[in-house]
Amino acid sequence: MSSVSRTTTADNSDRAFRKVALEDHLHIRLFDARVVSLEAGYWRHLGVRNNFWRFYANPGPGAFVDTAHGRTELTPDVVVFVPARVRFDCDNEGHVEHLYAHFDLVGLSPHSPAFDRPLVLTRDPSMSRALVELGSDLRRGGPTLAAQLKVKSILFQALARLMESLSPEETERQRRINAKLEPIEPALRRIDGDVSRRWTVGELAKSCNLSESHFARLFREALGQTPAAYATERRVAEAARLLLFTDLSVEQVAAQTGFPNRFHFSRVFAEAMGEGPATYRRRTPP
Repeated sequence: MSSVSRTTTADNSDRAFRKVALEDHLHIRLFDARVVSLEAGYWRHLGVRNNFWRFYANPGPGAFVDTAHGRTELTPDVVVFVPARVRFDCDNEGHVEHLYAHFDLVGLSPHSPAFDRPLVLTRDPSMSRALVELGSDLRRGGPTLAAQLKVKSILFQALARLMESLSPEETERQRRINAKLEPIEPALRRIDGDVSRRWTVGELAKSCNLSESHFARLFREALGQTPAAYATERRVAEAARLLLFTDLSVEQVAAQTGFPNRFHFSRVFAEAMGEGPATYRRRTPP
């Protein structure tokens, strides 16, 4: 084989590896999954906004979410996703069983026109059967390891169907966004892997084999924000997760996510979420 052929093969392999690596970065971090019984009005909340995704697959009618795009009913023939950062009101008019999952969709850019509102997917027979089985598992034993795997399987299949249902324009925009993310993907991995660390632009640029200025420009073009702003966003997202799904104190959450003290943490959290960490912990519904 000539040196030209070997070089071409190596280049192709490198491109293929980087493509696989980017796709492999897409994963679900499951925070919680349960079936709960809600009395009428228990789910009445205004202005809910989280840095994680929500999934609802209620076995009966009676609950709904309202956004700027209108009302979305949680009926037994559909599943509903509420993407991260979407602000909504919610309520239940009567007694309902509420099957929900909270999760973080890591590796997929939120900067898509498809992710600014609730996403509704009609259940097919196989999904309905899987949800009935999952509901039985969650009622019997809570989010066991087997149940967690079933939740993730359902979420991935539902999300795949949603991606297939995007309009050609939305699909093309998502493709362009993902193409912009590829050169900076190693930096995103670093930030997501250790949100408490104060990464420098130099460290992140080096992980992508880019100069600092070129890296900073590509990062802003891909995500519309600086690396520091993105790192703060991910730090707040992890703090929100710890507030809701652990018993750590606010001080402990601040320390674990890299904030120097509770006061700085509370200010940054309130700027991002519209309310302080203690209020957020009390007000956030299932």
